[in-house]
Amino acid sequence: MGAPVIVVPYDHRWPHLYREEARIIRGTAGHMLVALEHIGSTAVPHLRAKPIIDIMAGVPDAAAAECCCRALQGLGYVAKTPGEKDWHFVLSRRASGMRVGYHIHLMSHDSWQWQRHLLFRDYLRTHPDAAEEYACLKSELARQCSDDRVAYTEGKTALIRKFERLARETFRPW
Repeated sequence: MGAPVIVVPYDHRWPHLYREEARIIRGTAGHMLVALEHIGSTAVPHLRAKPIIDIMAGVPDAAAAECCCRALQGLGYVAKTPGEKDWHFVLSRRASGMRVGYHIHLMSHDSWQWQRHLLFRDYLRTHPDAAEEYACLKSELARQCSDDRVAYTEGKTALIRKFERLARETFRPW
């Protein structure tokens, strides 16, 4: 069994923590990266979230992803999942002395996964009613599935897909 699923109120320090970690990542692997983005619930003002700063790191190709992954491991990140077609790696690190963790989603910058994460984040940022609906679902799932991260994640999927579809209709980025 892993760590329990805990959803906490929004912390105004999360954007700052992202910027500081992004600065460190750029200092180590910036020459291999196309872009960095703050994604996930901690990137949406006022949204309750697990205290994990999700960072999306875009790379041009699989070779850059491999090199970048090795460089990030030098910062204390641990590779959690090896990549799929467009999703190269997920790396994780817990900040020492802090009650926050970091996940880096290292992927192809021109992938559908990249666009999907940005659409979802931006939709929640611009639709407070959707963000509140999502927050309520997350809080309920955290209560119901506190010891089952897979069930927690699966429980959010349908609503996430709905908001992604609405975001595509709203923003039409392509």
